Amino acid sequence: MNLREFDVFLSHSSADKSAIEKIVSDFKKEGIKVWVDHEQINFGDNITNKIEYGLKNSKFIIVTLSKNLGKSNWCRAEYGPILNKEYGGNNDKKVIPLKLDNCPDEDIPYLLYDKKRADYSNKEEYMSLIKYIKE
Repeated sequence: MNLREFDVFLSHSSADKSAIEKIVSDFKKEGIKVWVDHEQINFGDNITNKIEYGLKNSKFIIVTLSKNLGKSNWCRAEYGPILNKEYGGNNDKKVIPLKLDNCPDEDIPYLLYDKKRADYSNKEEYMSLIKYIKE
């Protein structure tokens, strides 16, 4: 298996920042290396280059499902190409949905709907996700 700089690329809507900060903290406490925009992109940086670097150098792409996800074109741009490669047979990295809130099922993007997802509000599921990432 390839060694990666990051275990997780965290794809999220900026409107979910408070939950994302808690997840980043939880992951770091567990020794999980996280790429998250507000830590990796600085003033003057080329945003798309930074995002592409994070995607290329992460093992998992965690897409946080929420009522805000559909309003974020960046999220779809981040996980879309990885899903395309994954469904095309490239098992180099995996997209994992993490449900943040009680967003209705119809708000979950079709290509993510069929993927097994974890629920952030379910502590057991959330801890199972962390364990899976660490393996």
